[in-house]
Amino acid sequence: MRRSNVRARDAIADRYHMRRRELLLLLSTAMTAPRLVLAQQRGGSIGILDPTCQREATLAAVREGLEDAGFSFPLVAVEYRGACWTDRHFNPLATLAIDLVICDVDVIVTATLSGIQAVKAATSSIPIVFIGDGNVITTGLIESPDELGSNLAGIALSSESEGYLKQFELLTELLPHARVIAALVNPNSKIAQRQIQQVQEAALGMGIQLKILKAGIDFNFETAFAELASVHVAGLLVGADLFFDTWHKRLISLTARHAIPTVYGWREFTEFGGLMSYGPSRAAIWRQAGVYAGKILKGANPADLPVQKPNPKRFELVVNQKTAGILDLTIPQTILASADEVME
Repeated sequence: MRRSNVRARDAIADRYHMRRRELLLLLSTAMTAPRLVLAQQRGGSIGILDPTCQREATLAAVREGLEDAGFSFPLVAVEYRGACWTDRHFNPLATLAIDLVICDVDVIVTATLSGIQAVKAATSSIPIVFIGDGNVITTGLIESPDELGSNLAGIALSSESEGYLKQFELLTELLPHARVIAALVNPNSKIAQRQIQQVQEAALGMGIQLKILKAGIDFNFETAFAELASVHVAGLLVGADLFFDTWHKRLISLTARHAIPTVYGWREFTEFGGLMSYGPSRAAIWRQAGVYAGKILKGANPADLPVQKPNPKRFELVVNQKTAGILDLTIPQTILASADEVME
Protein backbone atom coordinates (compact mmCIF):
# COMPACT_ATOMS: atom_id res chain seq x y z
CA MET A 1 0.00 0.00 0.00
CA ARG A 2 2.77 2.33 0.95
CA ARG A 3 4.71 1.51 -2.27
CA SER A 4 1.57 2.11 -4.34
CA ASN A 5 1.17 5.56 -2.83
CA VAL A 6 4.79 6.38 -3.59
CA ARG A 7 4.42 5.25 -7.21
CA ALA A 8 1.24 7.29 -7.62
CA ARG A 9 2.89 10.38 -6.11
CA ASP A 10 5.92 9.94 -8.40
CA ALA A 11 3.68 9.63 -11.44
CA ILE A 12 1.86 12.85 -10.53
CA ALA A 13 5.19 14.62 -10.02
CA ASP A 14 6.47 13.40 -13.40
CA ARG A 15 3.35 14.69 -15.17
CA TYR A 16 3.68 18.03 -13.34
CA HIS A 17 7.32 18.53 -14.37
CA MET A 18 6.61 17.43 -17.94
CA ARG A 19 3.74 19.92 -18.22
CA ARG A 20 5.93 22.66 -16.66
CA ARG A 21 8.64 22.05 -19.25
CA GLU A 22 6.06 22.26 -22.05
CA LEU A 23 4.74 25.59 -20.74
CA LEU A 24 8.26 27.01 -20.36
CA LEU A 25 9.10 25.93 -23.91
CA LEU A 26 5.98 27.65 -25.27
CA LEU A 27 6.74 30.80 -23.29
CA SER A 28 10.36 30.81 -24.45
CA THR A 29 9.30 30.43 -28.09
CA ALA A 30 6.79 33.26 -27.76
CA MET A 31 9.42 35.58 -26.26
CA THR A 32 12.18 34.62 -28.66
CA ALA A 33 10.27 34.86 -31.93
CA PRO A 34 10.06 38.71 -31.97
CA ARG A 35 13.74 38.91 -31.12
CA LEU A 36 14.61 36.64 -34.05
CA VAL A 37 12.58 38.85 -36.39
CA LEU A 38 14.22 41.97 -34.93
CA ALA A 39 17.69 40.47 -35.32
CA GLN A 40 16.98 39.81 -38.99
CA GLN A 41 15.71 43.38 -39.54
CA ARG A 42 18.08 45.42 -37.36
CA GLY A 43 20.85 47.47 -38.89
CA GLY A 44 23.76 46.15 -36.84
CA SER A 45 25.30 47.12 -33.52
CA ILE A 46 27.51 49.93 -32.28
CA GLY A 47 29.50 50.41 -29.12
CA ILE A 48 29.97 53.83 -27.53
CA LEU A 49 32.94 54.49 -25.25
CA ASP A 50 32.22 57.91 -23.73
CA PRO A 51 34.99 59.29 -21.48
CA THR A 52 32.73 62.21 -20.46
CA CYS A 53 29.95 59.92 -19.23
CA GLN A 54 27.20 62.21 -20.53
CA ARG A 55 24.98 59.26 -21.37
CA GLU A 56 21.69 60.89 -22.39
CA ALA A 57 23.27 63.69 -24.43
CA THR A 58 25.66 61.33 -26.20
CA LEU A 59 23.02 58.73 -27.01
CA ALA A 60 20.61 61.38 -28.30
CA ALA A 61 23.27 62.88 -30.61
CA VAL A 62 24.43 59.50 -31.96
CA ARG A 63 20.81 58.48 -32.51
CA GLU A 64 20.22 61.60 -34.62
CA GLY A 65 23.33 60.80 -36.63
CA LEU A 66 22.15 57.25 -37.27
CA GLU A 67 18.78 58.60 -38.39
CA ASP A 68 20.57 61.00 -40.74
CA ALA A 69 22.34 57.96 -42.17
CA GLY A 70 18.99 56.27 -42.77
CA PHE A 71 18.66 54.04 -39.72
CA SER A 72 15.76 53.67 -37.35
CA PHE A 73 17.47 53.82 -33.94
CA PRO A 74 15.52 50.97 -32.24
CA LEU A 75 16.74 48.59 -34.95
CA VAL A 76 20.39 49.34 -34.15
CA ALA A 77 21.67 47.64 -31.01
CA VAL A 78 23.74 50.00 -28.84
CA GLU A 79 26.22 49.13 -26.10
CA TYR A 80 27.08 52.26 -24.06
CA ARG A 81 30.05 52.46 -21.71
CA GLY A 82 30.67 55.73 -19.84
CA ALA A 83 33.88 56.23 -17.85
CA CYS A 84 32.51 58.46 -15.09
CA TRP A 85 35.20 59.96 -12.87
CA THR A 86 33.53 58.51 -9.77
CA ASP A 87 34.22 54.95 -10.88
CA ARG A 88 37.11 55.42 -13.30
CA HIS A 89 39.55 53.64 -11.01
CA PHE A 90 37.32 50.57 -11.11
CA ASN A 91 36.38 50.77 -14.80
CA PRO A 92 39.32 52.23 -16.73
CA LEU A 93 38.89 53.01 -20.40
CA ALA A 94 40.99 50.00 -21.41
CA THR A 95 38.65 47.64 -19.55
CA LEU A 96 35.55 49.26 -21.03
CA ALA A 97 37.02 49.09 -24.55
CA ILE A 98 37.77 45.37 -24.15
CA ASP A 99 34.22 44.87 -22.89
CA LEU A 100 32.83 46.41 -26.08
CA VAL A 101 35.07 44.17 -28.19
CA ILE A 102 33.80 41.12 -26.29
CA CYS A 103 30.24 42.27 -27.08
CA ASP A 104 31.23 41.84 -30.75
CA VAL A 105 29.78 45.18 -31.89
CA ASP A 106 30.06 46.16 -35.54
CA VAL A 107 31.59 49.61 -34.94
CA ILE A 108 32.87 51.55 -31.90
CA VAL A 109 32.47 55.31 -31.42
CA THR A 110 34.73 57.07 -28.92
CA ALA A 111 36.31 60.44 -28.05
CA THR A 112 39.48 61.95 -26.53
CA LEU A 113 43.01 60.74 -27.09
CA SER A 114 42.81 58.26 -24.21
CA GLY A 115 39.54 56.83 -25.49
CA ILE A 116 40.94 56.34 -28.99
CA GLN A 117 44.10 54.75 -27.61
CA ALA A 118 42.07 52.34 -25.48
CA VAL A 119 39.88 51.18 -28.35
CA LYS A 120 42.75 50.96 -30.83
CA ALA A 121 44.69 48.81 -28.36
CA ALA A 122 41.66 46.56 -27.87
CA THR A 123 40.92 45.86 -31.54
CA SER A 124 42.50 46.10 -34.96
CA SER A 125 39.50 44.73 -36.82
CA ILE A 126 36.38 46.48 -35.51
CA PRO A 127 35.91 49.86 -37.25
CA ILE A 128 36.52 52.86 -34.94
CA VAL A 129 34.85 56.24 -35.34
CA PHE A 130 36.79 58.76 -33.27
CA ILE A 131 36.33 62.32 -32.06
CA GLY A 132 39.78 63.77 -31.49
CA ASP A 133 42.02 66.78 -32.01
CA GLY A 134 45.50 67.48 -33.32
CA ASN A 135 46.95 65.24 -30.63
CA VAL A 136 45.86 62.09 -32.46
CA ILE A 137 48.44 62.99 -35.11
CA THR A 138 51.19 64.62 -33.02
CA THR A 139 51.30 61.64 -30.66
CA GLY A 140 51.65 59.21 -33.56
CA LEU A 141 48.27 57.56 -32.94
CA ILE A 142 47.63 58.13 -36.62
CA GLU A 143 50.27 59.19 -39.15
CA SER A 144 48.21 61.76 -40.99
CA PRO A 145 44.56 62.62 -41.75
CA ASP A 146 44.99 60.83 -45.08
CA GLU A 147 46.49 57.66 -43.59
CA LEU A 148 44.35 56.64 -40.65
CA GLY A 149 44.64 52.90 -40.93
CA SER A 150 42.23 50.27 -42.08
CA ASN A 151 39.73 50.57 -39.22
CA LEU A 152 39.78 54.30 -38.34
CA ALA A 153 37.52 57.17 -39.38
CA GLY A 154 36.50 60.25 -37.50
CA ILE A 155 36.07 63.92 -36.67
CA ALA A 156 39.08 66.06 -35.71
CA LEU A 157 38.72 69.31 -33.83
CA SER A 158 40.74 72.10 -35.39
CA SER A 159 44.19 72.68 -33.94
CA GLU A 160 43.85 76.42 -34.58
CA SER A 161 43.35 78.88 -31.74
CA GLU A 162 40.11 80.40 -33.02
CA GLY A 163 38.18 79.21 -29.97
CA TYR A 164 40.70 80.58 -27.47
CA LEU A 165 40.87 83.93 -29.30
CA LYS A 166 37.10 84.34 -29.28
CA GLN A 167 36.98 83.36 -25.60
CA PHE A 168 39.67 85.94 -24.82
CA GLU A 169 37.73 88.57 -26.76
CA LEU A 170 34.55 87.79 -24.82
CA LEU A 171 36.34 87.90 -21.48
CA THR A 172 37.97 91.26 -22.17
CA GLU A 173 34.62 92.65 -23.32
CA LEU A 174 33.03 91.41 -20.10
CA LEU A 175 35.94 92.63 -17.94
CA PRO A 176 37.23 95.78 -19.70
CA HIS A 177 39.46 96.76 -16.77
CA ALA A 178 41.12 93.35 -16.36
CA ARG A 179 44.90 93.39 -16.21
CA VAL A 180 45.56 89.70 -15.56
CA ILE A 181 43.67 86.85 -17.29
CA ALA A 182 44.46 83.17 -16.90
CA ALA A 183 44.16 80.33 -19.41
CA LEU A 184 43.88 76.70 -18.32
CA VAL A 185 46.01 74.50 -20.57
CA ASN A 186 46.44 70.74 -20.74
CA PRO A 187 50.26 70.24 -20.75
CA ASN A 188 49.80 66.75 -22.21
CA SER A 189 48.37 68.35 -25.33
CA LYS A 190 51.14 68.80 -27.88
CA ILE A 191 49.09 71.44 -29.67
CA ALA A 192 48.29 73.50 -26.56
CA GLN A 193 51.24 75.87 -26.98
CA ARG A 194 50.30 76.60 -30.58
CA GLN A 195 46.70 77.19 -29.55
CA ILE A 196 47.61 79.70 -26.87
CA GLN A 197 50.37 81.60 -28.73
CA GLN A 198 48.02 83.92 -30.61
CA VAL A 199 46.13 84.64 -27.39
CA GLN A 200 49.40 85.67 -25.72
CA GLU A 201 50.13 88.01 -28.63
CA ALA A 202 46.64 89.54 -28.40
CA ALA A 203 46.97 89.99 -24.64
CA LEU A 204 50.38 91.65 -25.01
CA GLY A 205 48.95 94.09 -27.54
CA MET A 206 46.25 95.11 -25.03
CA GLY A 207 48.61 95.41 -22.08
CA ILE A 208 47.10 92.35 -20.38
CA GLN A 209 49.16 89.69 -18.63
CA LEU A 210 48.19 86.15 -19.61
CA LYS A 211 48.82 83.64 -16.82
CA ILE A 212 49.11 80.03 -18.00
CA LEU A 213 47.72 77.40 -15.63
CA LYS A 214 48.54 73.76 -16.37
CA ALA A 215 46.40 70.74 -15.51
CA GLY A 216 46.82 67.41 -17.25
CA ILE A 217 45.43 65.09 -14.57
CA ASP A 218 42.46 65.61 -12.30
CA PHE A 219 44.35 66.37 -9.10
CA ASN A 220 46.32 69.13 -10.92
CA PHE A 221 43.15 71.25 -10.91
CA GLU A 222 43.41 72.14 -7.22
CA THR A 223 47.03 73.27 -7.63
CA ALA A 224 46.23 75.29 -10.75
CA PHE A 225 43.32 77.12 -9.14
CA ALA A 226 45.36 77.84 -6.01
CA GLU A 227 47.54 80.08 -8.21
CA LEU A 228 44.60 82.29 -9.19
CA ALA A 229 44.35 84.20 -5.90
CA SER A 230 48.10 84.78 -5.64
CA VAL A 231 48.27 86.62 -8.99
CA HIS A 232 44.89 88.45 -8.71
CA VAL A 233 43.42 86.96 -11.86
CA ALA A 234 40.30 88.75 -13.11
CA GLY A 235 39.03 86.02 -15.42
CA LEU A 236 39.77 82.55 -16.78
CA LEU A 237 39.71 80.78 -20.14
CA VAL A 238 39.07 77.03 -20.30
CA GLY A 239 39.48 75.87 -23.88
CA ALA A 240 37.65 73.20 -25.86
CA ASP A 241 40.10 70.49 -24.84
CA LEU A 242 38.38 67.11 -24.74
CA PHE A 243 40.21 66.36 -21.48
CA PHE A 244 38.53 69.35 -19.80
CA ASP A 245 35.16 68.20 -21.12
CA THR A 246 35.71 64.92 -19.27
CA TRP A 247 36.12 66.81 -15.97
CA HIS A 248 33.51 69.54 -16.50
CA LYS A 249 31.77 69.10 -13.15
CA ARG A 250 35.02 69.37 -11.20
CA LEU A 251 36.06 72.50 -13.10
CA ILE A 252 32.68 74.20 -12.66
CA SER A 253 32.82 73.49 -8.93
CA LEU A 254 36.31 75.03 -8.65
CA THR A 255 35.44 78.18 -10.62
CA ALA A 256 32.35 78.64 -8.44
CA ARG A 257 34.37 78.16 -5.26
CA HIS A 258 36.91 80.77 -6.38
CA ALA A 259 34.18 83.06 -7.81
CA ILE A 260 36.20 83.56 -10.99
CA PRO A 261 34.41 84.68 -14.20
CA THR A 262 35.17 81.94 -16.71
CA VAL A 263 34.58 81.40 -20.42
CA TYR A 264 34.60 77.70 -21.35
CA GLY A 265 35.00 75.89 -24.65
CA TRP A 266 31.95 73.62 -24.36
CA ARG A 267 28.27 74.45 -24.02
CA GLU A 268 27.77 71.77 -21.36
CA PHE A 269 29.82 73.81 -18.89
CA THR A 270 27.28 76.63 -19.12
CA GLU A 271 24.37 74.24 -18.80
CA PHE A 272 25.86 72.94 -15.54
CA GLY A 273 26.32 76.42 -14.06
CA GLY A 274 29.30 77.97 -15.89
CA LEU A 275 29.18 81.66 -16.84
CA MET A 276 29.78 81.57 -20.60
CA SER A 277 30.94 79.17 -23.28
CA TYR A 278 32.11 79.50 -26.84
CA GLY A 279 33.18 76.57 -28.96
CA PRO A 280 32.09 73.69 -31.16
CA SER A 281 28.78 72.01 -30.46
CA ARG A 282 29.40 68.72 -28.65
CA ALA A 283 25.99 67.44 -29.78
CA ALA A 284 26.78 68.27 -33.43
CA ILE A 285 30.15 66.49 -33.24
CA TRP A 286 28.70 63.29 -31.75
CA ARG A 287 25.94 63.51 -34.36
CA GLN A 288 28.62 63.62 -37.08
CA ALA A 289 30.17 60.54 -35.49
CA GLY A 290 26.77 58.84 -35.58
CA VAL A 291 26.48 59.54 -39.30
CA TYR A 292 29.90 57.95 -39.90
CA ALA A 293 28.92 54.93 -37.79
CA GLY A 294 25.77 54.59 -39.91
CA LYS A 295 27.78 54.72 -43.13
CA ILE A 296 30.06 51.96 -41.87
CA LEU A 297 27.08 49.83 -40.85
CA LYS A 298 25.85 50.22 -44.43
CA GLY A 299 29.13 48.83 -45.74
CA ALA A 300 31.44 51.84 -46.13
CA ASN A 301 35.16 51.19 -45.64
CA PRO A 302 36.47 53.35 -42.76
CA ALA A 303 39.72 53.95 -44.68
CA ASP A 304 37.70 55.58 -47.48
CA LEU A 305 36.00 58.09 -45.16
CA PRO A 306 37.92 61.39 -44.87
CA VAL A 307 38.56 63.00 -41.50
CA GLN A 308 35.91 65.66 -40.95
CA LYS A 309 36.10 68.88 -38.98
CA PRO A 310 33.27 70.29 -36.88
CA ASN A 311 30.99 72.55 -38.88
CA PRO A 312 32.18 76.13 -38.11
CA LYS A 313 28.54 77.23 -38.18
CA ARG A 314 27.98 74.97 -35.18
CA PHE A 315 30.23 77.04 -32.91
CA GLU A 316 28.00 78.30 -30.11
CA LEU A 317 28.02 81.23 -27.69
CA VAL A 318 25.95 80.47 -24.59
CA VAL A 319 25.46 82.78 -21.59
CA ASN A 320 24.17 81.86 -18.13
CA GLN A 321 22.50 84.96 -16.64
CA LYS A 322 21.86 83.27 -13.29
CA THR A 323 25.58 82.67 -12.81
CA ALA A 324 26.31 86.25 -13.88
CA GLY A 325 23.99 87.42 -11.09
CA ILE A 326 25.77 85.24 -8.53
CA LEU A 327 29.09 86.79 -9.62
CA ASP A 328 27.52 90.28 -9.56
CA LEU A 329 28.33 90.79 -13.24
CA THR A 330 26.34 92.57 -15.93
CA ILE A 331 26.66 90.90 -19.32
CA PRO A 332 27.13 93.56 -22.04
CA GLN A 333 24.29 93.85 -24.52
CA THR A 334 26.71 93.25 -27.37
CA ILE A 335 27.44 89.77 -25.99
CA LEU A 336 23.76 89.01 -25.30
CA ALA A 337 22.78 90.09 -28.80
CA SER A 338 25.30 87.71 -30.42
CA ALA A 339 24.58 84.78 -28.10
CA ASP A 340 23.04 81.62 -29.53
CA GLU A 341 21.29 81.08 -26.20
CA VAL A 342 20.87 83.03 -22.95
CA MET A 343 19.98 80.91 -19.95
CA GLU A 344 17.94 82.80 -17.35
